[in-house]
Amino acid sequence: MKLHVHRALAAELLRYCGGLTAWSLAMLIISGLDLTIVAHFQFSAVGFYAIGVSVIALMVGFNSSVLSAFLAPQATLHARGELERLTRLLRRTTRGNNLLNFALFFLAVLAGHPLLRLWVGESYAAKALPVLIILAAAQAIRLTGVPYCMMLIATGEQGQAIFSAVCEAAVNLTASLWLAHSMGYIGVAWGTLIGAVAGMAALVLYTVPRAQQISFSRWQMLESGLLRPVLALLPLGVFTLACSEGRVGLGSIWLAASLLVSGLLTYLLA
Repeated sequence: MKLHVHRALAAELLRYCGGLTAWSLAMLIISGLDLTIVAHFQFSAVGFYAIGVSVIALMVGFNSSVLSAFLAPQATLHARGELERLTRLLRRTTRGNNLLNFALFFLAVLAGHPLLRLWVGESYAAKALPVLIILAAAQAIRLTGVPYCMMLIATGEQGQAIFSAVCEAAVNLTASLWLAHSMGYIGVAWGTLIGAVAGMAALVLYTVPRAQQISFSRWQMLESGLLRPVLALLPLGVFTLACSEGRVGLGSIWLAASLLVSGLLTYLLA
């Protein structure tokens, strides 16, 4: 039995798989080397850092499993040429995804310490909490672009996002090594946050203008991914800041008020 392999098909398959492979290698550098760097510079802090990484891994895994379910519908809409519906779906998923991730960041600030204390005890919770908060902020920023990247996969343009993934990986690794040397294990978390900002900036400034299959501008990315979610959750963010400074209590009426106003703004800005 002979197998007939067309060169054009093989080249397309290599381009498709090559883009995904580059992403996987970049993600390995971003999220797979943190504990190794911490162990090299401050081995005694590996346990504290691993606690924060475990919580963030749960957050990222849940996020990825939800967004992966949209791949098939997105590919179907693209194949049918319904690009306007595809763009609307992208805006909605980006907005909903970021509302969830920013809300989880506020949850980490508000309830991270008592939850960690129940899980690993007071001594570990106190040292793991700063790592958790910084990594939660980093993931909230970097996951802003995940719906868009999923859309690139569905439309076969994942190669356009290689630069932003490599940029984040390079900045993450460089900043983590440099800050770990001067700040210890907490510097690795800050390096992850700096890398997330760099990766998101590269996605907006470089990748978005070069994607041809979907009409999604830089402004639409910022408006759906950052502006609307931030405005909707602003009351909760103000409460979180006041609570962290000890001005209000976690169980006060202000928490209910901030949740109510944020919920109303989320509905109005949807």
